[in-house]
Amino acid sequence: ALAYAGDLRPAPPPEMNAAPTGAALLASLVEGLKNWEQGTLALAEPHFRFFMRADTKGADAWAAPYQTLVAGYLEDFATLTQAEPKELPTTAKDCKALVDEYHVLHDRLKTKGRAPFNVRVWQLELEKRARELATR
Repeated sequence: ALAYAGDLRPAPPPEMNAAPTGAALLASLVEGLKNWEQGTLALAEPHFRFFMRADTKGADAWAAPYQTLVAGYLEDFATLTQAEPKELPTTAKDCKALVDEYHVLHDRLKTKGRAPFNVRVWQLELEKRARELATR
């Protein structure tokens, strides 16, 4: 199965003409989760927004509890988008301060897997940067 992993491409954004129903509703959830776990958070977000537009009554009532979960992904997307470092700090002290801020952020995340992984990667990069700056 891992031999095929290199060929996995992100799912394209959904056609958002109408609220999803039936198979399109399930597909938007699955494709959003797939993109998220593959690290393409910005490509997962439209699928999650599309899923949240569903009217979860009748045959699509199964989706209602999943909308609560998807809301957590959307919240984490907003949090990560805002918190992602645009440029690395220029002092070791600032790097360490940002690592500490990311500890707090990590504890506030609603989802597991990719979101905390991204935060940890940022922390590791900042710790490496702090070491490099300290040895200059």
